[in-house]
Amino acid sequence: MHPAHRRAAAARGRVRRLFAEAVQAVQRPERTRLRLELVFSPGNAGLQVPAGILTDGDYQLRARAEDDTAVSGWLPWCSFRVDTSTSVPTPGVPDALRISTGPYAGFQQCADGPVMATGDSVTFAANPTPYGSPHPDQSATFEIGHPGEDPLIRRTEPVWPSGYVFGIGVGPGTLSPGSYQFRVQAIDGTLTSDWSLWCAFTVTS
Repeated sequence: MHPAHRRAAAARGRVRRLFAEAVQAVQRPERTRLRLELVFSPGNAGLQVPAGILTDGDYQLRARAEDDTAVSGWLPWCSFRVDTSTSVPTPGVPDALRISTGPYAGFQQCADGPVMATGDSVTFAANPTPYGSPHPDQSATFEIGHPGEDPLIRRTEPVWPSGYVFGIGVGPGTLSPGSYQFRVQAIDGTLTSDWSLWCAFTVTS
């Protein structure tokens, strides 16, 4: 073991700083070099690089420790790759918002100005996008309320088993007569889509 390594290891409890350095593996003048100083936690140390600092490409990482009396040598380089092409894309904005007032009633499209009675058992639905393939890992948040007011209902539900439909049910008597609107936002893990446009509808007595 290098003497400096031994001194730093023996004085583990006194280590004050850990330095880490990452550089692009490609040898070119403009290659990225990042050097950070971290506070050492006995027996454990980590490095978190802010998003956007390392662009796609091959990199090398090395580290060294330092206390009040000694500085270790650098550890051997560790190679790694940054590749954002496999990142989960932001969910598409839900589309085709619609309303059904019963299991055999079919769906009313927003463009037709849906109407329901306060005693109906209502299903609010929308489609995840893009079209053409299921979205089994997504869920959706529905907001329902009067225009210009805070939502009366805000509920998040997983996509239906088919992976092609978002939907929630609202029981009879939940909504009193009046003018309403609803909108939908898709969720995939920690990522969310923009909200859909509002879909206006009317509840009668």
